[in-house]
Amino acid sequence: MKLSAVGHEQTQLLTVRKDPNTAGTEADTAAQTQMLVDLRRDLNTAIDVLNRSELVRSQVEWLGRVVDDASVRKAADDLNKGFIDLEMTLIDLRITGGQDGVRYAAKLISRFGYLASGLSNADFRPTSQQAEVQKLLAERVRDTVTRFDALVAKDLGAFNDLLRRRNIPHVVAK
Repeated sequence: MKLSAVGHEQTQLLTVRKDPNTAGTEADTAAQTQMLVDLRRDLNTAIDVLNRSELVRSQVEWLGRVVDDASVRKAADDLNKGFIDLEMTLIDLRITGGQDGVRYAAKLISRFGYLASGLSNADFRPTSQQAEVQKLLAERVRDTVTRFDALVAKDLGAFNDLLRRRNIPHVVAK
C-alpha cells in the first residue's frame, strides 16, 4: 500500500485479513465474492442490452414523428413495440416513482440487486438457493441478448431495408 500525505510518501505491504468475528471461512468469502463478480458481469450485460435497445427506440420514435410515409410510420410503431416488449423483461417502463415499485413485479435488472443485497449481508458461502437464482438470472440475460440480437438482425434489418428503399437514413444499433 502507498500512502501520500503532505508531500511525503510511504509504501508498506498491506495484508487484508478476514474479520475474526465472522464464522465464514476465507473460502466462503471467496465464493461469495466470485458470485458477486458474476452478478455484476451479468447485470452489466443486461444494462448494455437495455441501453442499446433504448438507442434503437429513440431513433425509431424520432423517425416515426418526422416521416410522412404511412408505411414507414406503421413499421416504426411495430418495431418500437418489439423493443418495448424486450425492455419490459429488463425493467418496468411503467415505474415512475412513488409506490410503483410495489405495484409491479420486479423485472430482471431489479432481481440482480435483490440477490446481491442478500448475498453481501454476511461473509458466508452463497446458499444453494442463491446459486440457483444466480444461474437462472444468467440464463435469462443470455436469452435477452439472443432476443435483442434477433430483433436487430430480423426486424430492424427489415425496417432499415424499408428506409433504404424510401431513401431515408437507417437506424443504427451499436
